[in-house]
Amino acid sequence: MGYRIVATSPHSNDVELPDFDISKGKIALVFGSELPGISETISQEADEYLKIPMYGFTESYNISVSAAIILYHLTEKMRNSQEIAWRLSEDERVEIILQWIRNSVKKSKLIEKRFFEERGISES
Repeated sequence: MGYRIVATSPHSNDVELPDFDISKGKIALVFGSELPGISETISQEADEYLKIPMYGFTESYNISVSAAIILYHLTEKMRNSQEIAWRLSEDERVEIILQWIRNSVKKSKLIEKRFFEERGISES
């Protein structure tokens, strides 16, 4: 689907978070568990490696802190970018909300079917 697999792990070819180029395309971030880190499969299959710069005696952050730092930094970078069209279209927003409702409401297919039938609308 065109995603770059980005493993968040210290690696010989890693990029520090401030230098990570978000304009090269969609990314899927992979965070390893706290003790073993990323799996061997992810290590071999990742397209890129990303690390948070560490200072002092800290060797790593726990996974929730790492995820928060990386997601905050990358989304801030994305929102401030003039090159990246990151906002969803109205159709994308509606589809995501509709999918959420379908997954959240019991018997949503029956409700949706009845809604369309009562209005004489063919389901799409």
